[in-house]
Amino acid sequence: MTPLLKTISFVFYPILHLLNIPTEASLGIVFAMIRKDGMLLFNQGSGQFLHQLSSFQLFTLVFLASTFSSCMVTITAIIRQMGCWKTALSIVVKQMITSILCICLFAVLICIGL
Repeated sequence: MTPLLKTISFVFYPILHLLNIPTEASLGIVFAMIRKDGMLLFNQGSGQFLHQLSSFQLFTLVFLASTFSSCMVTITAIIRQMGCWKTALSIVVKQMITSILCICLFAVLICIGL
């Protein structure tokens, strides 16, 4: 499945590029969508990747990875509880949009110096 997940991770390249975050972080975001502890991929090589990030980049990356989507376990629980894919998908899409809007707001605030 790794080649498939790597392909999916390309979706995050434009966002990461806009935020000046290395695109190697995209796979960690995808794994965080499956399980929140997937963010541990950012810590590969004894944290070598994390050490090259500024505080803002690190905060933004962790925020994006943790809020972009619920983990698949949570989504599955929502589907089982509500019995409806449409409701679960609606919740996930709203969460994704909110996360992206928050990231854009962070970027604008940083650019204007607040």
